[in-house]
Amino acid sequence: MVKDKTQQDSDFIETRKRQRRTKLLTQESADWGDGFDPVKMYLRRIGKVTLLDRDGEVAIAKEIEAGREDVLKQLLESQAVIEMVLALPDRLRDGTARARDVFDEYEPSPEGSDAPVADDVFKRFDKVRRQHKSMTSHRAKREALMEQEVFDAEAFDALDKAQARTQKKMERAVRECLLSQKFYQEVIEAFRDAQDNLNRCAQSEHIICRRARLRDT
Repeated sequence: MVKDKTQQDSDFIETRKRQRRTKLLTQESADWGDGFDPVKMYLRRIGKVTLLDRDGEVAIAKEIEAGREDVLKQLLESQAVIEMVLALPDRLRDGTARARDVFDEYEPSPEGSDAPVADDVFKRFDKVRRQHKSMTSHRAKREALMEQEVFDAEAFDALDKAQARTQKKMERAVRECLLSQKFYQEVIEAFRDAQDNLNRCAQSEHIICRRARLRDT
């Protein structure tokens, strides 16, 4: 039933995209009909823009949610992201992360406690830690199978399925932590910075290699 609803939402979103593309192409053809005039084009288009109705708001909300889900799924497949999630309890305790920035919902610590949040909030991460341990075990077994002289396809297939099940459990456990959009944005920025550093290193290596070749000649 949930799967059918997801498919319906996906079809609805695709239909809306096609309608927008068709409308945009039609507008562009009309705009260029009597020559290019930026002012006329702007006035013509702004006059055709209608306020969102309820269906439009629902459609946009579904598109935003679908995009967030896709990004979240991609993030949670990364070992580095899971490690960043597991580092949150220590960051909260030492003050390098604030609960209001990390969680969508959380229970504050009781009066007189030095903890930043209630103990139940920290317990959310226990499931993630267990599934991460299982996933690490699966990866080690997978590498061991790959190194065997005789490849055991049946064992590899069974391990592959077990790893997929564990991945789903870990995704569910991370979602139950109720982490905020701000935290995931922080993760994305960290990846972006890391990619920029890699690009700079690659450029430096290229320059060094080119200088070395020039000296040799």
